[in-house]
This record gives sequence, C-alpha cells and structure tokens, in this order.
Amino acid sequence: MKNKISIKNGVVTKVFGSVIACDKEKYILALLQGTGLVPRLTGSEKLTVHMEYTDGLTLSQAIEKTPRQLPHILEKLIDTLIKFNDYTEDVVLDDINLKNFIYSPGTDTVTAIDFESWHRGDSTCNLAAAKAMIETAFLTDSKAEKLARHMADYICRKTDIRPQRLQELSAAEKQKILTRRRAMPRIRRADCVILAGGKSSRMGSDKGLLKLGDYTFTDWLIYTAQLFDNLYISANKDDYLPFGYPVIADIHRDKGPLGAFHACLQAAGKEFVFFMPCDSPFITESTVVEFFSKADLSADCNIPRCNGRIYPATGLYSKSVLPLVQCHIEQDNLRLMSLADRLNTHYVDLSSPDRLRNINTTEDYKTLHL
Repeated sequence: MKNKISIKNGVVTKVFGSVIACDKEKYILALLQGTGLVPRLTGSEKLTVHMEYTDGLTLSQAIEKTPRQLPHILEKLIDTLIKFNDYTEDVVLDDINLKNFIYSPGTDTVTAIDFESWHRGDSTCNLAAAKAMIETAFLTDSKAEKLARHMADYICRKTDIRPQRLQELSAAEKQKILTRRRAMPRIRRADCVILAGGKSSRMGSDKGLLKLGDYTFTDWLIYTAQLFDNLYISANKDDYLPFGYPVIADIHRDKGPLGAFHACLQAAGKEFVFFMPCDSPFITESTVVEFFSKADLSADCNIPRCNGRIYPATGLYSKSVLPLVQCHIEQDNLRLMSLADRLNTHYVDLSSPDRLRNINTTEDYKTLHL
C-alpha cells in the first residue's frame, strides 16, 4: 500500500499504512535532526509524519534534466551516505533508490527523505547499494558503468573500504535490485490477506494479537504487506478492526484455513491472493520478494518450500481455484495439502526457513523471549 503524501504551506505530510514503518521513519528523522542530512521534522502522530519540504530534484529527475552534472551529484550522494553511516553506525537502508534522495542546487547538497524500511547491520551496504542503484538505473550500459566506476573510486578515496569488498557487496545489492524488479510486476497482480481467524486453541489466546517486541504479530505482517496494493485481514472477531484494514469474516464457519481461503478469494479484487498466517511474524519483505521472483503465475497456486518442508497456508492462490475450495468445504475435506494435490501447484524453494516458522503453542512463544 502506498503512503498518502500531501504538501501544504511548505510542509510534507506522510500518512503510513503501518505503525512500524512510521516509527522507523520517525526514529531516523529524530536521530538526524540538525545534521542537514534529512528534512526538518515539524510534528508527528501515530501513523503520520510532518516534515519541512525540501526543494530540488530527485535523483531520477536529475538523470533526465542535468545529465552532465551527474558525477558531481553522485559525489554529493556518497557524502550524504558516509555522514549517515557515521551518525547511525549500523543502520542499513532497505530501499535506496533514485526517488528517495533530493539534490538541491542552491545548497549543492543531497537530502535523504525516506526511512520507513531499514535494519541493523553493516552500513557499508548503503554505499554498495548506491553504486548498484546506478548500475541498474535506466541508463545506457556504457554510461551506467562509467558512473558506477566513478562512484566506486570516490567511495574508496573517501573511506577505508577496499575496492574488492565494495565490489562484492555491490554485486549482492545489484542482485537484490534485479530480484525485486522481477517480483514487483507479479506482486501488483495479487491482493494480500493476513489469516487471523483461527481459534488459537493450542496457544490459549489470539495469536495475531501476541507481541513480538513492541508490536503485535499482525503489526509485523502489516509492515511486510506494504508491498501490496491491497491488504485484508481474515478474522471472525472485531479485535482486528482497529488495525485499519478491511476484515473478511468466514462465510463457512469452523472450516479452518479453507473457510478463510473461500471468503477471501471471493472478496479479493485481483486475480491472485497471497496469504500469510498471523502466527508467522518473521515473514519479511525480502522473503516475499524472493517468493514472487520464483513464482509461476500460470500455476493454480504457488506454495513455499524450505528444506523439504511445505507451508500451504503461506502461499499465492489464483481466484480460479474458488470452485474447488467450495467443493472441498462441502465434502468436509479441509486439509490444505489435499487441495494442493488436486491443483496445478508450483512449489517455490526459499532460502530462509526460519522466516516461515509458526508460533503455535505457549512453548513456541516463550522461545521468542529467551
């Protein structure tokens, strides 16, 4: 879901669809106030950030309008990222792209404007990602290579990063960008559903409302689901209304995940639905991107597989399977794998099995806090 952005009287207002995304943005903006690296923060609420408007060109606009100045502008981008790394130490930005930086000719500076997605790690990756961004920008191959070499030389002169290390990290970041480009057109064809309608009998309380750190399992999955245009929550309780997304109740009650599949496939507007169980809070954006980059949209359903284990409740299902889902409900054949066995199913092998693990019992939940 795209954030809602408005500009009035020199103030940019961003309204987020995820409380985690909003908190991440507020944290970085507050940390870097007064450094000149980010816009001035003028106020915030739970899902909203207000910041001073930054006049200038996005780097994507700069490529089109001031191509001769690009080497200089990219040096300013590197200067900004080096200072960002100095202040934040171990913050790795997950979304370094041409639209997230503003070059202001009047002050000859580059300002970063988007911080809703980041994690702790080796901040050298920020510089490598900037180089990879130019290598994969929509430029002629020769121009992209020339600019990338210029950036690499400048980075190595300004820091103690060795050229070989920068190249290794940049290659990995480039692969991430290309994987995302393969995945996003497929993601745009799907709605997303968080499955939160289970009885949680083994847990003893509603799993979607359990806390992982400062946020509920559902909050974490909403944060991941920002990739999609539309998000729904499958639930049979009003407890999920405060999350702010449409809640879909089962039409056929007490039919387990298959009952949720039926109602959500019927209600969704797009041709595919991607399901995430509320007891799998470790599913990340990178997990979803990897899944979709390997998905086969000619199949009836795509189901992740890790180390031989299959996760049918986390998967991509075509709306065309709705009649068969209805048939299985009528026959009281409620096993998801029984459904998958009758479909043209494509199994997607993923590299991070821990990301898909379920928290089903109180013992599972206790391990999160050890």
